[in-house]
Amino acid sequence: MSARLARALIARGLCRAAGGRVPATPLVGAGALPTLRAAHALPRVRRGYGTQRPAPDTAFAASALTDRQYDAAADTTMDELVHFLEDVGDRVELEDYDVEYSQGVLTLSIGGTGTYVINKQPPNKQIWLSSPVSGPERYDFDLARDTWFCRHTGESLGSLLARELSQALGTQTVPPTR
Repeated sequence: MSARLARALIARGLCRAAGGRVPATPLVGAGALPTLRAAHALPRVRRGYGTQRPAPDTAFAASALTDRQYDAAADTTMDELVHFLEDVGDRVELEDYDVEYSQGVLTLSIGGTGTYVINKQPPNKQIWLSSPVSGPERYDFDLARDTWFCRHTGESLGSLLARELSQALGTQTVPPTR
């Protein structure tokens, strides 16, 4: 941060850098960054994602999975998703609908809607989804319910895909089992 920017922020009461003093040299290091006062901080806004999300469902619980359990659940889910998305594409017969699966990354392109990317994240034992409608989310596996779910929204991966595809394609789609 430049000294000039630090002075401007301090003058407006928006940050405290070096105890309210402007440093002679630029701030370096993670601990040296100025902090915004809570009263003046802007709320976090996810721009471009206009869909309402359901309230989190507390019925799901992330399970502690072994590597073998994660691999089996993730591989089965990715295979089910490929078949589900291909079946949806066959029913709607859109020219700009394309499903591609390679090396653990599933890509669904829908012309006017955009591109969905679903991939396995073995280090975190999660499945990640990037949606052009609702944005990025991470899904944990509930072993008792045999379902991938989002901790933030409480929605399962299958139900989110079915809901968004139904809206994008103008047809009712039934969510995959996981």
